[in-house]
Amino acid sequence: MLLVEPSRAFLDRLPNRKLPDRKDFHRYGLDHAARVRDWERAIAECERFADAAMAWLARPDSSRVRAL
Repeated sequence: MLLVEPSRAFLDRLPNRKLPDRKDFHRYGLDHAARVRDWERAIAECERFADAAMAWLARPDSSRVRAL
């Protein structure tokens, strides 16, 4: 089994340094524009993560694999 996970550096680039979740509705309250802005930024970063994962799958580099 291969487990793919984001690095701490990746998470640090996200708004609030975490993946968006339902708790963000409470965090942002009625500031819908800020919530949408930050979620869209997170979506863009996740697309970059997905692209990097797919590139790795196309040309696996075993030096990036660690045992659990």
